[in-house]
Amino acid sequence: MKLTDRMTTHSSSTDSELVANYSRAKLREVFSKVGNSNGSANISLDSWLRVFQYLTKNPTQPSLHEDDLEALFALHKNGCVEDFIESLFPSPPSIHEKMKRIPGSHYDKQDDCDIGNEEVGFGAFDNSGEGERRVYNPLEKSIPKKINYRFSRTPVQPPSSFDVNSVSLSGRLPHADLTLEQVQGFRGDGDSPNLYATKVGELVYTVAALAIVYDYNSKKVQRFFRGHTDDITCLTIFAPESRAKKNNVNNPRAASGQTGLNPFFCIWRIDTCEELYRLGAGVFERAVCGVGFSYDGKHVAAIGMDDNHQIGVWNLVGGKDKDTDEIVPNLLCKEDTQTGTPPMLTELVWCDFDIPNPENKRGSGNNSASINGTSRSVTKNVTSSNNNNNNNNNPATLQALITVGKGKHLKIWTFDPKVRKNSDGSKISCLSSYNGIFKTAPVAKTLHSVAGICSSGNAKCGDVCAVAGETGGSENKKTAGIVYLFKMSTATCITYVEAHPNYPALSLTFDNCSRLLYSGGADGLLNAWSLPSKEKPKMEKVKSFNCNAAEPGSLSILAHPESLQNEATIKGKRNTFVTAGKRNNTNTGRNQIQNNKGSTRIKIRHLCVVREGGGEDEDGDELSKTFVGVGLGSGSIRLINTVTNSIKAGAGEDKTVREGHCAHVYGLATHPTKTNIFATVGEDFFFCCYDIKTMSCVKRCVLPLAAKSVAYSGDGKHVAFGCFNGAVMIVEEETLMTATKDSTKGGLKIYKFFRDCEENIDDLKYSPDDRMLAVGSHDNFVDVYDRNKREGYKLKFRLRGHTSYVTHLDWSKDSRIIQSNDGAYEILYWDCKSGRQIRSTKDGVEADTDWNTWTCVLGFPVMGVWASGSDGTDVNALCVDEGKEFIVTADDFGNVNLMRYPAVVKSAACKQYSGHAAHVMNCRFVTGGGYVVSVGGKDRAILIWKLDRNEGLKEREAKPKPKIGSKWIASGGWDMGRELEHVGKGWEMTDLIANENNPRACGWGISDKTGKMVLTEPDIPYGGYKGRYNDHTSARA
Repeated sequence: MKLTDRMTTHSSSTDSELVANYSRAKLREVFSKVGNSNGSANISLDSWLRVFQYLTKNPTQPSLHEDDLEALFALHKNGCVEDFIESLFPSPPSIHEKMKRIPGSHYDKQDDCDIGNEEVGFGAFDNSGEGERRVYNPLEKSIPKKINYRFSRTPVQPPSSFDVNSVSLSGRLPHADLTLEQVQGFRGDGDSPNLYATKVGELVYTVAALAIVYDYNSKKVQRFFRGHTDDITCLTIFAPESRAKKNNVNNPRAASGQTGLNPFFCIWRIDTCEELYRLGAGVFERAVCGVGFSYDGKHVAAIGMDDNHQIGVWNLVGGKDKDTDEIVPNLLCKEDTQTGTPPMLTELVWCDFDIPNPENKRGSGNNSASINGTSRSVTKNVTSSNNNNNNNNNPATLQALITVGKGKHLKIWTFDPKVRKNSDGSKISCLSSYNGIFKTAPVAKTLHSVAGICSSGNAKCGDVCAVAGETGGSENKKTAGIVYLFKMSTATCITYVEAHPNYPALSLTFDNCSRLLYSGGADGLLNAWSLPSKEKPKMEKVKSFNCNAAEPGSLSILAHPESLQNEATIKGKRNTFVTAGKRNNTNTGRNQIQNNKGSTRIKIRHLCVVREGGGEDEDGDELSKTFVGVGLGSGSIRLINTVTNSIKAGAGEDKTVREGHCAHVYGLATHPTKTNIFATVGEDFFFCCYDIKTMSCVKRCVLPLAAKSVAYSGDGKHVAFGCFNGAVMIVEEETLMTATKDSTKGGLKIYKFFRDCEENIDDLKYSPDDRMLAVGSHDNFVDVYDRNKREGYKLKFRLRGHTSYVTHLDWSKDSRIIQSNDGAYEILYWDCKSGRQIRSTKDGVEADTDWNTWTCVLGFPVMGVWASGSDGTDVNALCVDEGKEFIVTADDFGNVNLMRYPAVVKSAACKQYSGHAAHVMNCRFVTGGGYVVSVGGKDRAILIWKLDRNEGLKEREAKPKPKIGSKWIASGGWDMGRELEHVGKGWEMTDLIANENNPRACGWGISDKTGKMVLTEPDIPYGGYKGRYNDHTSARA
């Protein structure tokens, strides 16, 4: 056996570190005594042979051959004792060698004297973990000159003045929070009702994954229910009446259902937005498309979007948990409603009155009943059909539910809350359904909405429901919006009226005080109908309100004659345009709003009755104002005063309480001088300008073309729109805010129009000096326009070099350099004086340029914004605040993320905020830095977040702490003269501490509740330590 093998075998049975120290000392002693080294570095060959003859003197083992010993002598520098000992028992690693073991430290495997010479490293820093964690600062000399990281094909450069302390801060959560303060927009295109009013005059509606309670009067405060994880698909509210109060159901509550892989619906309090129950998970598939409360608040019904559209009923006050004694809702029954490709159902309504029990009028043993000479089918569950059941045991009245939908679907369901059994002991289903019979009325192909109507003078019992639908639609039959009245005890149509000729009737609501039925249609008309009576057996129109008058239409264009040609098509010369009245989908490749009958933006899909307190009359009785809340497909909510018979914006007491978009939203820009103003654009042609202070939309108009990006000039005088067809429109901000549909009073003045690209304009920004406009397109170009007063926006340069579409761009503060990202994950830099790409890798352009804004998703200070598992497309937008303290990102998972600037560690610590239900397409810090705005794409939601800074945490982080390389002095204390910082409660790991006199005393400093300091080896996981130093002494605790 070789000498090394012998000693290694012997060492393995004991602690390697102790054996190594002992062995080194013994070898030195042997070389000194036997080899007569006397401390010299090298010994002679004869002495070398004598030492090895002494070490290998073992009668059971053969001695080493002399030739082997001579070769070993030459191998170790002709008898270098220390070189031989080091080869057998290497010394402990140096402080820098230990730091190489730190995950993500990026220390080059070179000698200490060579640190800092490396050219390219791999980032981001600290590749060991993700989220909030303790990250250790590297040595300043160890930062590579260039860094490659996964999400960028272009290496990035750290600034020459980069502070290594920023690395550890990237692993900590930001010292600020985002608080959701406002939500702009309204989901106006859903099939299920999405607008309700409470008895105190608050509006309840949904946007994206948020249910909103809005006090639109003096307070203008929004409350949010945030218990959903995906898009909310249905909503209903429960306002307790006297009957409900007797059943101990006093709190107003709402129920909302969502879509998703495992859909559910939530029941929550309206006054506090506190979640009470989460039901339906595992019961429904795809989505919950309808939900309704019983009038006493003791039961709730919901419908899923599976192939059979099953309906379930839960008892909210029945069972109790054995351990907590809390009420636990239980599922009473579940039945199929309609078979077909979902969604087949449009609405579920639980009537707020009882109806006469149809069972008491039926003959036993028949599956169909003849009532008033009309035969109707009766759909009963097998468990509920029993010929031996005595009708005398049936209740006189039952609660009623109504479901409507496609394929003539109209079912009236009776609900018996009491558990009844057949003669054989089996339970009878609590639900029974009856198909509606149209008789001589035109049969609707789709029924959209339903409203129950109480009998006059009796709020407990009614027998009529109103149903809105549409007929025809084929080549031979024209579309007509019909409102039917059905007698519920017989499920038979008793009368009908063609409420909206040529357009579908989409929504209904009933005002029990005025006894008027309101219908809304795709024609934008709100009609009020009187109910039939003995004198007037048919419904009659009482009032009609045109919601089109209040919606923004196509603005008249007062354009530069050189920029527009009224009859030109969109393809052709650079300065050609399409007339404002034409909307051709082929121009934009998007499903845009059409200026035709039944346009999406004028459909009235949601109605509710709103009452406001309005003083007292002569007798001291409280008066109330009655409005009809109208939810439009354009994403706006309007309150119509039905007394003034006017819906003209600003006239009478009509109110517009919400305005938003009705198609995908992409563009977002903040005003450069007004700290609370921002603008949005999208596929719906709308330009919306919002004021955060007043919580209102200060301007909403229709643009000639749909825009994907928007930017304000530095002086705020011009607004640039980047369109889906490659065109760019420059509009004067003043005329944009004051433009009307009437050209005689002032139309939309387009200052300049040009189209040098064929595809989407994804980003555009003005230079800080306001002299140039940079436009990034899907054509893989960045076009730079010179904004001069004479010619106005003349193409100065076309910057070519991107291999994919341009996604983001930013200007330097001196307006000389542009950085741009593209879909191929490249970062390119451009010289705006020469119009050429900056390719040099030896200058400091990439590293030390002072950028006016940072919205690019690639670059050194944003290396860590990508979450673990990202594919490079998950971060859609990014923005750094003006003070360069925070980064906010918008991702594909519906989250807005806040993190520290810079984010240079892998998966930097961030705070996530939900609310969007789809990809978040853009986000920006508002001028002044007090707010963040995020816009969803498909969910069309505009969320306004308030930035709340935690200054106390920032001050604690600013306190000095021991830095890398601090020395421990055996006499006591640190050579820096200060202790480790005590942060928070419990143990907190701080920075690396080094003791050059004792390499084993190298480790991480930890402060605990008592202020004691602990040294732990760098390679020990968090939570463990080897030694503790108390009271500034070097004694081992």
